[in-house]
Amino acid sequence: KFALASENIKVKDSENNISVLDIYGNRYLTIKNNTIKPGDFLRSANGPAVLLMDNNKICFSKNSSIKIKSINNSKKLIKIIVLKGKFLFYTNQLSGFKYHIKINNNIIENNLGYIFLSKNPQNSFAIKTFKDNSYLYTNSSKKIKLNPYSFYDFKSKVTSKKNKNLFKKSDFLNQCFRKNYILSLPKEFKYKCSSLKNKIYCGYQ
Repeated sequence: KFALASENIKVKDSENNISVLDIYGNRYLTIKNNTIKPGDFLRSANGPAVLLMDNNKICFSKNSSIKIKSINNSKKLIKIIVLKGKFLFYTNQLSGFKYHIKINNNIIENNLGYIFLSKNPQNSFAIKTFKDNSYLYTNSSKKIKLNPYSFYDFKSKVTSKKNKNLFKKSDFLNQCFRKNYILSLPKEFKYKCSSLKNKIYCGYQ
């Protein structure tokens, strides 16, 4: 399958090495203004890494990998397959892009804010939610609402148990939360207020 130009998304910034293997067998590291395409495999090495795309953020723990299944610019949707490791996905309301993340045979909708995902070698996985609601679609098409500030541990049979005390922030998560990549807007794109017909309007201009 050939990747269409309209399916690409530009890398706005990255930190530490994220290697890419594309459908043509090309290998390279993500750098600013690179494009990410459907079919690309992305992998971190021996340290955590951060990828910023259109003000959305993906934080990789060390030795973690994903595959980009599809990118739909008109629907503002990126579909991703988690292969192994730990990740923090961030969806920014300024960009409008959303993640649909496949892990095993389940789909997680991340429409806004942060969500943490971990897939271990035994094929079980864990989800940590934060402020915003997310949804999980199981392989039986069952829709599960993931409550804010909760930890879910999914075994191979997709049974879950919620326990907030099982989640601890690692160094890579602390780094991802601490660094404010999302607000690195161009200098000419600033939040301003102006008045018109006795009303005040504010926004990014």
